[in-house]
Amino acid sequence: MEGSPIDTERTIERYVRGIVNMDIGDESIANILLDRGLNPGDPASVLDPRTKALLKADVYMACANMPSVRVSVEDADGNWRHKESGGQITDENKRFWKEQALSIYRMYGEYHSASAGPRIHARGMRIWREGYGC
Repeated sequence: MEGSPIDTERTIERYVRGIVNMDIGDESIANILLDRGLNPGDPASVLDPRTKALLKADVYMACANMPSVRVSVEDADGNWRHKESGGQITDENKRFWKEQALSIYRMYGEYHSASAGPRIHARGMRIWREGYGC
């Protein structure tokens, strides 16, 4: 099995792309790696278990934010036709990926609750000028 793809050193980018069997856009992959301070061409063997897990969480979250559409590509040339069909991402898939991502983020202390963000309190509208009964 000399020259087998399994025997070759995987880059960090290939590692991230192989986490799920989905086509994640180049920009999404680049942003995930940039946010983690990683070089796409570095060998995946330099990644520690924590970073690998957080990369998985980032990919799961990217998948959870993908549109729910069915993708298919059709090619034709004369009498020859070929159709490739991708799967459909369901809301159940998205919930699963999001739950998995949040679980990993919590495990490594990177989980931030939505309620921890800025809060807005409605106080009503008050007119503070003279003559308006204030």
